Amino acid sequence: MDEEVPKKHSQFALYVAAILAAVGGFLSGYDTGAISGVIAMSQFTDRFTVMDGNTYVQGLFVAAILLTAMLGSLITGYVADLIGRKWTILVGSYVYALGIMFEIIGYNFGMVVAGRLIGGFGNGLLTNSVPLYHSEIAPAKIRGRLICLFQLMITFGIVVAYFIDLGASNIQGDMAWRTPFIVQLIFAVGLGTAMYWLPYSPRWLMDKGRTEEALQVLANMRADGDINDPAVRREHKQIHDEILLEHELEIRSYAELFKGTVLKRTIIGLFIQSAQQWTGINGVLYFAPSIFQSAGLSGTTMSLVATGVTGICNFAATIPAVIWIDRWGRKPTLISGAIIQGIAMFVIGGLFQTQSAVVDGSLVIQSTNATNTIIAFIFIFTLAFAYSWGACGFIYPAEIFPMRVRAKATSLTTGANWLFAIVITFITPVIIAASSSALYFLFGGCCVLMTIACFFIPETAGRTLEEMELVFGDDPAIEKRAALELGVKEEEYDDIAAVHGK
Repeated sequence: MDEEVPKKHSQFALYVAAILAAVGGFLSGYDTGAISGVIAMSQFTDRFTVMDGNTYVQGLFVAAILLTAMLGSLITGYVADLIGRKWTILVGSYVYALGIMFEIIGYNFGMVVAGRLIGGFGNGLLTNSVPLYHSEIAPAKIRGRLICLFQLMITFGIVVAYFIDLGASNIQGDMAWRTPFIVQLIFAVGLGTAMYWLPYSPRWLMDKGRTEEALQVLANMRADGDINDPAVRREHKQIHDEILLEHELEIRSYAELFKGTVLKRTIIGLFIQSAQQWTGINGVLYFAPSIFQSAGLSGTTMSLVATGVTGICNFAATIPAVIWIDRWGRKPTLISGAIIQGIAMFVIGGLFQTQSAVVDGSLVIQSTNATNTIIAFIFIFTLAFAYSWGACGFIYPAEIFPMRVRAKATSLTTGANWLFAIVITFITPVIIAASSSALYFLFGGCCVLMTIACFFIPETAGRTLEEMELVFGDDPAIEKRAALELGVKEEEYDDIAAVHGK
Protein backbone atom coordinates (compact mmCIF):
# COMPACT_ATOMS: atom_id res chain seq x y z
CA MET A 1 0.00 0.00 0.00
CA ASP A 2 1.34 3.41 -0.89
CA GLU A 3 1.63 6.10 1.76
CA GLU A 4 1.43 9.81 1.24
CA VAL A 5 4.41 12.01 2.06
CA PRO A 6 3.73 13.96 5.29
CA LYS A 7 2.47 17.53 5.10
CA LYS A 8 4.97 20.37 5.34
CA HIS A 9 4.79 21.16 9.05
CA SER A 10 4.57 17.49 9.96
CA GLN A 11 7.67 16.79 7.87
CA PHE A 12 9.50 19.30 10.05
CA ALA A 13 8.36 17.53 13.25
CA LEU A 14 9.26 14.15 11.78
CA TYR A 15 12.75 15.22 10.73
CA VAL A 16 13.43 16.97 14.03
CA ALA A 17 12.62 13.75 15.90
CA ALA A 18 14.69 11.66 13.47
CA ILE A 19 17.72 13.98 13.49
CA LEU A 20 17.80 14.35 17.28
CA ALA A 21 17.55 10.58 17.76
CA ALA A 22 20.31 10.14 15.16
CA VAL A 23 22.72 11.95 17.50
CA GLY A 24 23.09 8.46 18.97
CA GLY A 25 24.91 7.63 15.75
CA PHE A 26 27.09 10.71 16.21
CA LEU A 27 28.24 9.40 19.61
CA SER A 28 29.14 6.01 18.17
CA GLY A 29 30.95 7.47 15.16
CA TYR A 30 32.69 10.05 17.31
CA ASP A 31 34.20 7.29 19.44
CA THR A 32 35.46 5.51 16.32
CA GLY A 33 37.18 8.68 15.11
CA ALA A 34 38.39 9.93 18.49
CA ILE A 35 39.98 6.75 19.78
CA SER A 36 42.11 6.22 16.66
CA GLY A 37 43.66 9.65 17.19
CA VAL A 38 43.93 9.33 20.97
CA ILE A 39 45.95 6.10 20.86
CA ALA A 40 48.30 7.78 18.36
CA MET A 41 48.96 10.76 20.70
CA SER A 42 52.29 10.72 22.52
CA GLN A 43 50.56 12.50 25.44
CA PHE A 44 48.32 9.44 25.87
CA THR A 45 51.03 6.78 25.48
CA ASP A 46 53.36 8.74 27.80
CA ARG A 47 50.65 8.68 30.48
CA PHE A 48 49.72 5.03 29.86
CA THR A 49 53.00 3.42 28.82
CA VAL A 50 51.39 -0.01 28.46
CA MET A 51 49.84 1.29 25.20
CA ASP A 52 53.11 2.45 23.65
CA GLY A 53 53.87 0.27 20.63
CA ASN A 54 51.94 -2.74 21.98
CA THR A 55 49.52 -3.68 19.21
CA TYR A 56 47.83 -6.37 21.33
CA VAL A 57 47.02 -3.94 24.14
CA GLN A 58 45.90 -1.32 21.62
CA GLY A 59 43.56 -3.84 20.03
CA LEU A 60 42.10 -4.84 23.41
CA PHE A 61 41.73 -1.22 24.49
CA VAL A 62 39.85 -0.23 21.34
CA ALA A 63 37.77 -3.43 21.43
CA ALA A 64 36.72 -2.96 25.08
CA ILE A 65 33.84 -0.68 24.13
CA LEU A 66 32.78 -3.09 21.39
CA LEU A 67 32.46 -6.03 23.78
CA THR A 68 29.98 -4.32 26.09
CA ALA A 69 28.28 -2.66 23.11
CA MET A 70 27.46 -6.14 21.87
CA LEU A 71 26.00 -7.04 25.29
CA GLY A 72 24.09 -3.75 25.42
CA SER A 73 22.67 -4.42 21.99
CA LEU A 74 21.49 -7.90 22.96
CA ILE A 75 19.59 -6.68 26.04
CA THR A 76 17.91 -3.96 23.98
CA GLY A 77 15.50 -6.57 22.66
CA TYR A 78 13.86 -6.70 26.08
CA VAL A 79 14.46 -3.11 27.17
CA ALA A 80 13.04 -1.50 24.01
CA ASP A 81 9.89 -3.61 24.22
CA LEU A 82 9.48 -2.93 27.94
CA ILE A 83 10.06 0.84 28.20
CA GLY A 84 9.85 1.85 24.54
CA ARG A 85 12.31 2.98 21.90
CA LYS A 86 12.33 6.58 23.13
CA TRP A 87 13.28 5.79 26.73
CA THR A 88 15.85 3.22 25.62
CA ILE A 89 17.67 5.94 23.66
CA LEU A 90 17.50 8.22 26.70
CA VAL A 91 18.89 5.54 29.04
CA GLY A 92 21.58 4.60 26.53
CA SER A 93 22.72 8.22 26.28
CA TYR A 94 23.13 8.62 30.02
CA VAL A 95 24.90 5.28 30.43
CA TYR A 96 27.27 6.34 27.65
CA ALA A 97 27.82 9.67 29.44
CA LEU A 98 28.73 7.85 32.66
CA GLY A 99 31.36 5.81 30.84
CA ILE A 100 32.80 8.91 29.18
CA MET A 101 33.15 10.57 32.60
CA PHE A 102 35.34 7.67 33.73
CA GLU A 103 37.49 8.13 30.62
CA ILE A 104 37.86 11.86 31.29
CA ILE A 105 38.87 11.35 34.94
CA GLY A 106 41.20 8.49 33.94
CA TYR A 107 43.84 8.83 36.64
CA ASN A 108 45.02 5.31 35.78
CA PHE A 109 44.69 2.94 32.84
CA GLY A 110 42.18 0.69 34.60
CA MET A 111 39.76 3.60 35.04
CA VAL A 112 39.95 4.50 31.35
CA VAL A 113 39.26 0.89 30.39
CA ALA A 114 36.34 0.78 32.87
CA GLY A 115 34.94 3.91 31.21
CA ARG A 116 35.07 2.27 27.81
CA LEU A 117 33.33 -0.82 29.15
CA ILE A 118 30.53 1.21 30.76
CA GLY A 119 30.18 3.45 27.71
CA GLY A 120 29.92 0.37 25.54
CA PHE A 121 26.62 -0.63 27.16
CA GLY A 122 25.18 2.76 26.26
CA ASN A 123 26.61 2.51 22.77
CA GLY A 124 24.94 -0.87 22.26
CA LEU A 125 21.58 0.45 23.46
CA LEU A 126 21.82 3.38 21.04
CA THR A 127 22.96 1.53 17.92
CA ASN A 128 20.01 -0.82 18.16
CA SER A 129 17.23 1.47 19.41
CA VAL A 130 17.87 4.48 17.15
CA PRO A 131 17.38 2.66 13.78
CA LEU A 132 14.45 0.84 15.39
CA TYR A 133 12.90 4.17 16.39
CA HIS A 134 13.51 5.62 12.93
CA SER A 135 11.93 2.66 11.17
CA GLU A 136 8.77 2.89 13.27
CA ILE A 137 8.14 6.63 12.96
CA ALA A 138 8.87 6.83 9.22
CA PRO A 139 6.46 6.62 6.26
CA ALA A 140 7.45 3.87 3.82
CA LYS A 141 8.44 6.32 1.06
CA ILE A 142 11.19 7.93 3.14
CA ARG A 143 11.96 5.19 5.68
CA GLY A 144 15.36 4.45 4.16
CA ARG A 145 16.23 8.13 4.28
CA LEU A 146 15.34 8.49 7.96
CA ILE A 147 17.21 5.36 9.04
CA CYS A 148 20.15 6.51 6.91
CA LEU A 149 20.34 9.65 9.06
CA PHE A 150 21.79 7.37 11.75
CA GLN A 151 24.68 6.39 9.48
CA LEU A 152 25.10 10.00 8.33
CA MET A 153 25.53 11.08 11.93
CA ILE A 154 28.00 8.24 12.52
CA THR A 155 30.14 9.57 9.68
CA PHE A 156 29.72 13.16 10.88
CA GLY A 157 30.85 12.09 14.34
CA ILE A 158 33.96 10.49 12.84
CA VAL A 159 34.84 13.70 10.98
CA VAL A 160 34.32 15.92 14.03
CA ALA A 161 36.38 13.60 16.21
CA TYR A 162 39.30 13.43 13.80
CA PHE A 163 39.66 17.19 13.65
CA ILE A 164 39.21 17.64 17.39
CA ASP A 165 41.98 15.06 17.78
CA LEU A 166 44.10 17.05 15.35
CA GLY A 167 43.64 20.25 17.35
CA ALA A 168 43.96 18.55 20.73
CA SER A 169 47.21 16.83 19.73
CA ASN A 170 48.91 20.23 20.02
CA ILE A 171 47.88 20.59 23.68
CA GLN A 172 50.55 19.74 26.22
CA GLY A 173 49.75 17.24 28.94
CA ASP A 174 46.70 15.09 29.67
CA MET A 175 44.18 17.61 28.34
CA ALA A 176 45.30 16.57 24.86
CA TRP A 177 43.47 13.21 25.15
CA ARG A 178 40.83 14.34 27.65
CA THR A 179 39.49 17.09 25.37
CA PRO A 180 37.97 14.71 22.75
CA PHE A 181 36.17 12.84 25.54
CA ILE A 182 34.80 16.07 27.04
CA VAL A 183 33.22 17.01 23.70
CA GLN A 184 31.66 13.55 23.47
CA LEU A 185 30.22 13.91 27.00
CA ILE A 186 28.43 17.13 26.04
CA PHE A 187 26.66 15.42 23.13
CA ALA A 188 25.73 12.35 25.20
CA VAL A 189 24.07 14.43 27.91
CA GLY A 190 22.40 16.62 25.28
CA LEU A 191 20.88 13.64 23.47
CA GLY A 192 19.57 12.09 26.67
CA THR A 193 17.94 15.35 27.68
CA ALA A 194 16.41 16.01 24.25
CA MET A 195 14.81 12.55 24.07
CA TYR A 196 12.48 13.46 26.95
CA TRP A 197 10.51 15.74 24.60
CA LEU A 198 10.46 13.51 21.51
CA PRO A 199 7.39 11.40 20.60
CA TYR A 200 7.05 7.69 21.24
CA SER A 201 7.11 5.20 18.40
CA PRO A 202 3.47 4.95 17.25
CA ARG A 203 3.89 1.23 16.63
CA TRP A 204 5.19 0.66 20.16
CA LEU A 205 2.25 2.65 21.55
CA MET A 206 -0.14 0.54 19.51
CA ASP A 207 1.55 -2.64 20.69
CA LYS A 208 0.95 -1.52 24.29
CA GLY A 209 -2.73 -0.82 23.63
CA ARG A 210 -2.32 2.97 23.65
CA THR A 211 -4.14 3.35 20.34
CA GLU A 212 -5.34 6.93 20.80
CA GLU A 213 -1.83 8.14 21.65
CA ALA A 214 -0.53 6.29 18.60
CA LEU A 215 -3.13 7.99 16.42
CA GLN A 216 -2.14 11.41 17.71
CA VAL A 217 1.58 10.76 17.16
CA LEU A 218 0.86 9.64 13.58
CA ALA A 219 -1.29 12.71 13.02
CA ASN A 220 1.47 14.99 14.36
CA MET A 221 4.07 13.43 12.06
CA ARG A 222 1.88 13.04 8.97
CA ALA A 223 -0.94 15.62 8.90
CA ASP A 224 -0.17 18.61 11.13
CA GLY A 225 -2.01 17.00 14.05
CA ASP A 226 -5.25 16.21 12.15
CA ILE A 227 -6.40 12.85 13.53
CA ASN A 228 -9.22 12.74 10.95
CA ASP A 229 -6.87 12.91 7.97
CA PRO A 230 -7.74 9.95 5.65
CA ALA A 231 -4.10 8.93 5.15
CA VAL A 232 -3.48 8.97 8.89
CA ARG A 233 -6.59 6.87 9.49
CA ARG A 234 -5.50 4.34 6.85
CA GLU A 235 -2.01 3.98 8.29
CA HIS A 236 -3.40 3.78 11.82
CA LYS A 237 -5.79 0.99 10.80
CA GLN A 238 -3.09 -0.89 8.93
CA ILE A 239 -0.77 -0.84 11.94
CA HIS A 240 -3.65 -1.67 14.31
CA ASP A 241 -4.80 -4.66 12.27
CA GLU A 242 -1.29 -6.05 11.84
CA ILE A 243 -0.50 -5.78 15.57
CA LEU A 244 -3.89 -7.25 16.46
CA LEU A 245 -3.07 -10.26 14.29
CA GLU A 246 0.34 -10.57 15.93
CA HIS A 247 -1.22 -10.39 19.40
CA GLU A 248 -3.40 -13.32 18.47
CA LEU A 249 -0.25 -15.29 17.66
CA GLU A 250 1.24 -14.35 21.07
CA ILE A 251 4.73 -15.41 20.02
CA ARG A 252 7.40 -12.95 21.12
CA SER A 253 10.40 -15.01 22.18
CA TYR A 254 13.82 -15.18 20.58
CA ALA A 255 12.87 -18.69 19.43
CA GLU A 256 10.38 -17.10 17.01
CA LEU A 257 13.34 -15.63 15.10
CA PHE A 258 14.28 -19.12 13.96
CA LYS A 259 10.87 -20.31 12.78
CA GLY A 260 8.85 -20.01 9.60
CA THR A 261 9.23 -16.96 7.41
CA VAL A 262 10.97 -15.05 10.22
CA LEU A 263 13.96 -17.41 9.99
CA LYS A 264 14.64 -16.22 6.45
CA ARG A 265 14.65 -12.61 7.65
CA THR A 266 16.90 -13.46 10.61
CA ILE A 267 19.48 -15.07 8.33
CA ILE A 268 19.45 -12.09 5.97
CA GLY A 269 19.59 -9.58 8.84
CA LEU A 270 22.54 -11.37 10.44
CA PHE A 271 24.28 -11.54 7.06
CA ILE A 272 23.82 -7.83 6.32
CA GLN A 273 25.03 -6.62 9.72
CA SER A 274 27.93 -9.07 9.94
CA ALA A 275 29.06 -8.42 6.38
CA GLN A 276 29.10 -4.69 7.07
CA GLN A 277 32.07 -5.34 9.34
CA TRP A 278 33.77 -7.78 6.97
CA THR A 279 34.08 -5.05 4.37
CA GLY A 280 36.94 -3.96 6.66
CA ILE A 281 35.62 -0.48 7.37
CA ASN A 282 36.25 -0.45 11.12
CA GLY A 283 39.74 -1.83 10.67
CA VAL A 284 40.46 1.03 8.27
CA LEU A 285 38.83 3.75 10.40
CA TYR A 286 40.17 2.69 13.81
CA PHE A 287 43.73 2.25 12.59
CA ALA A 288 43.77 4.80 9.77
CA PRO A 289 46.73 6.80 11.16
CA SER A 290 48.87 3.65 11.34
CA ILE A 291 47.77 2.53 7.87
CA PHE A 292 48.60 5.91 6.33
CA GLN A 293 52.01 5.89 8.00
CA SER A 294 52.64 2.41 6.57
CA ALA A 295 51.58 3.72 3.16
CA GLY A 296 54.32 6.34 3.28
CA LEU A 297 52.94 9.42 5.02
CA SER A 298 55.47 10.65 7.54
CA GLY A 299 54.61 12.22 10.86
CA THR A 300 51.59 11.93 13.16
CA THR A 301 50.11 15.22 11.93
CA MET A 302 50.16 14.20 8.27
CA SER A 303 48.59 10.82 9.02
CA LEU A 304 45.87 12.49 11.11
CA VAL A 305 45.13 14.95 8.29
CA ALA A 306 44.80 12.08 5.81
CA THR A 307 42.60 10.25 8.30
CA GLY A 308 40.42 13.34 8.55
CA VAL A 309 40.06 13.42 4.77
CA THR A 310 38.97 9.77 4.91
CA GLY A 311 36.31 10.77 7.42
CA ILE A 312 35.14 13.60 5.15
CA CYS A 313 34.82 11.14 2.25
CA ASN A 314 32.78 8.85 4.49
CA PHE A 315 30.46 11.69 5.50
CA ALA A 316 30.13 13.22 2.01
CA ALA A 317 29.29 9.91 0.32
CA THR A 318 26.55 9.18 2.88
CA ILE A 319 24.64 12.33 1.90
CA PRO A 320 23.55 10.99 -1.56
CA ALA A 321 22.34 7.83 0.17
CA VAL A 322 20.20 9.89 2.54
CA ILE A 323 18.65 11.70 -0.42
CA TRP A 324 18.20 8.83 -2.90
CA ILE A 325 18.34 5.49 -1.06
CA ASP A 326 14.56 5.02 -1.29
CA ARG A 327 14.75 5.60 -5.05
CA TRP A 328 17.84 3.48 -5.69
CA GLY A 329 16.60 0.45 -3.77
CA ARG A 330 18.55 -1.66 -1.27
CA LYS A 331 19.86 -4.45 -3.52
CA PRO A 332 21.55 -2.36 -6.25
CA THR A 333 23.13 -0.18 -3.58
CA LEU A 334 24.58 -3.13 -1.66
CA ILE A 335 25.81 -4.94 -4.77
CA SER A 336 27.53 -1.94 -6.35
CA GLY A 337 29.15 -0.96 -3.05
CA ALA A 338 30.55 -4.45 -2.45
CA ILE A 339 32.03 -4.56 -5.97
CA ILE A 340 33.82 -1.21 -5.62
CA GLN A 341 35.08 -2.01 -2.11
CA GLY A 342 36.39 -5.38 -3.26
CA ILE A 343 38.33 -3.83 -6.13
CA ALA A 344 39.79 -1.19 -3.80
CA MET A 345 40.93 -3.79 -1.25
CA PHE A 346 42.59 -5.97 -3.90
CA VAL A 347 44.44 -2.96 -5.37
CA ILE A 348 45.66 -1.84 -1.93
CA GLY A 349 46.71 -5.38 -1.01
CA GLY A 350 48.52 -5.84 -4.31
CA LEU A 351 50.49 -2.62 -3.88
CA PHE A 352 51.48 -3.44 -0.31
CA GLN A 353 52.55 -6.90 -1.49
CA THR A 354 54.69 -5.71 -4.41
CA GLN A 355 55.83 -2.21 -3.45
CA SER A 356 56.71 -2.45 0.25
CA ALA A 357 59.78 -3.49 2.21
CA VAL A 358 60.82 -3.60 5.86
CA VAL A 359 63.52 -1.01 6.62
CA ASP A 360 64.92 -0.72 10.16
CA GLY A 361 61.97 -2.67 11.50
CA SER A 362 59.32 -0.46 9.83
CA LEU A 363 57.20 -1.11 6.75
CA VAL A 364 58.12 1.32 3.96
CA ILE A 365 56.45 1.86 0.57
CA GLN A 366 59.24 2.22 -1.97
CA SER A 367 57.37 4.26 -4.59
CA THR A 368 55.69 7.64 -4.30
CA ASN A 369 53.20 6.60 -6.98
CA ALA A 370 52.35 3.49 -4.97
CA THR A 371 51.83 5.62 -1.84
CA ASN A 372 49.49 7.98 -3.68
CA THR A 373 47.56 5.08 -5.24
CA ILE A 374 47.07 3.34 -1.88
CA ILE A 375 45.80 6.54 -0.29
CA ALA A 376 43.48 7.18 -3.25
CA PHE A 377 41.99 3.69 -3.03
CA ILE A 378 41.49 3.99 0.72
CA PHE A 379 39.39 7.06 -0.09
CA ILE A 380 37.54 5.16 -2.86
CA PHE A 381 36.90 2.26 -0.49
CA THR A 382 35.50 4.64 2.14
CA LEU A 383 33.27 6.41 -0.40
CA ALA A 384 31.86 3.08 -1.60
CA PHE A 385 31.17 1.85 1.92
CA ALA A 386 29.46 5.07 2.97
CA TYR A 387 26.77 5.13 0.29
CA SER A 388 26.14 1.37 0.33
CA TRP A 389 26.89 -0.93 3.25
CA GLY A 390 27.23 1.95 5.68
CA ALA A 391 23.70 3.12 4.84
CA CYS A 392 21.89 -0.15 4.09
CA GLY A 393 23.60 -2.06 6.87
CA PHE A 394 21.27 -0.38 9.35
CA ILE A 395 18.26 0.16 7.06
CA TYR A 396 17.60 -3.39 5.91
CA PRO A 397 17.57 -5.24 9.27
CA ALA A 398 15.47 -2.50 10.92
CA GLU A 399 12.63 -2.80 8.41
CA ILE A 400 12.14 -6.49 7.66
CA PHE A 401 10.88 -8.02 10.93
CA PRO A 402 7.33 -8.25 12.37
CA MET A 403 6.50 -5.87 15.21
CA ARG A 404 6.17 -8.70 17.75
CA VAL A 405 9.89 -9.58 17.46
CA ARG A 406 11.38 -6.50 15.79
CA ALA A 407 13.27 -5.23 18.84
CA LYS A 408 14.62 -8.70 19.67
CA ALA A 409 15.57 -9.34 16.05
CA THR A 410 17.47 -6.08 15.65
CA SER A 411 19.16 -6.64 19.02
CA LEU A 412 20.46 -9.93 17.62
CA THR A 413 21.55 -8.56 14.24
CA THR A 414 23.17 -5.47 15.78
CA GLY A 415 24.83 -7.74 18.34
CA ALA A 416 26.35 -9.68 15.44
CA ASN A 417 27.63 -6.41 14.02
CA TRP A 418 29.35 -5.61 17.31
CA LEU A 419 30.71 -9.14 17.63
CA PHE A 420 32.51 -8.95 14.32
CA ALA A 421 33.57 -5.38 15.03
CA ILE A 422 35.40 -6.82 18.05
CA VAL A 423 37.00 -9.55 15.95
CA ILE A 424 38.14 -7.20 13.20
CA THR A 425 39.32 -4.46 15.55
CA PHE A 426 41.45 -7.00 17.40
CA ILE A 427 42.86 -8.83 14.38
CA THR A 428 43.59 -5.73 12.27
CA PRO A 429 46.77 -4.56 14.05
CA VAL A 430 47.89 -8.18 14.50
CA ILE A 431 47.55 -9.03 10.80
CA ILE A 432 49.10 -5.72 9.73
CA ALA A 433 52.09 -6.48 11.97
CA ALA A 434 52.43 -9.98 10.47
CA SER A 435 51.79 -9.23 6.79
CA SER A 436 51.72 -6.08 4.71
CA SER A 437 48.94 -7.26 2.40
CA ALA A 438 46.97 -10.19 3.89
CA LEU A 439 44.38 -8.00 5.62
CA TYR A 440 43.35 -6.29 2.38
CA PHE A 441 43.10 -9.55 0.43
CA LEU A 442 40.93 -10.96 3.23
CA PHE A 443 38.52 -8.04 3.06
CA GLY A 444 38.53 -8.09 -0.74
CA GLY A 445 37.55 -11.77 -0.75
CA CYS A 446 34.73 -11.05 1.71
CA CYS A 447 33.41 -8.32 -0.60
CA VAL A 448 33.28 -10.85 -3.48
CA LEU A 449 31.17 -13.23 -1.39
CA MET A 450 28.91 -10.36 -0.29
CA THR A 451 28.31 -9.34 -3.90
CA ILE A 452 27.14 -12.83 -4.82
CA ALA A 453 24.93 -13.21 -1.74
CA CYS A 454 23.11 -9.91 -2.30
CA PHE A 455 21.61 -11.16 -5.56
CA PHE A 456 19.46 -13.54 -3.49
CA ILE A 457 17.88 -11.07 -1.03
CA PRO A 458 14.48 -9.41 -1.71
CA GLU A 459 14.04 -5.70 -2.36
CA THR A 460 12.24 -3.84 0.45
CA ALA A 461 12.27 -0.21 -0.69
CA GLY A 462 8.84 1.45 -0.78
CA ARG A 463 7.05 -1.22 1.27
CA THR A 464 5.45 -0.45 4.63
CA LEU A 465 6.70 -2.39 7.65
CA GLU A 466 3.40 -4.26 7.67
CA GLU A 467 3.86 -5.32 4.01
CA MET A 468 7.07 -7.22 4.80
CA GLU A 469 4.85 -10.25 5.38
CA LEU A 470 4.12 -10.13 1.65
CA VAL A 471 7.77 -9.77 0.73
CA PHE A 472 9.15 -12.56 2.92
CA GLY A 473 6.23 -15.02 3.21
CA ASP A 474 6.97 -18.63 2.31
CA ASP A 475 3.41 -20.01 2.27
CA PRO A 476 1.37 -18.11 -0.36
CA ALA A 477 -2.00 -19.37 0.92
CA ILE A 478 -1.41 -18.31 4.55
CA GLU A 479 0.24 -15.12 3.42
CA LYS A 480 -2.62 -14.17 1.11
CA ARG A 481 -5.28 -14.84 3.75
CA ALA A 482 -3.40 -12.70 6.26
CA ALA A 483 -2.95 -9.94 3.70
CA LEU A 484 -6.67 -9.88 2.85
CA GLU A 485 -7.52 -9.74 6.55
CA LEU A 486 -5.26 -6.70 6.84
CA GLY A 487 -7.20 -4.90 4.12
CA VAL A 488 -4.98 -5.52 1.10
CA LYS A 489 -7.09 -5.76 -2.04
CA GLU A 490 -6.83 -9.10 -3.78
CA GLU A 491 -5.69 -7.61 -7.09
CA GLU A 492 -3.10 -5.51 -5.29
CA TYR A 493 -1.78 -8.57 -3.49
CA ASP A 494 -1.59 -10.51 -6.77
CA ASP A 495 0.43 -7.68 -8.33
CA ILE A 496 2.87 -7.65 -5.39
CA ALA A 497 3.15 -11.43 -5.40
CA ALA A 498 3.87 -11.43 -9.14
CA VAL A 499 6.72 -8.95 -8.65
CA HIS A 500 8.30 -11.22 -6.03
CA GLY A 501 7.71 -14.39 -8.01
CA LYS A 502 5.12 -15.89 -5.67
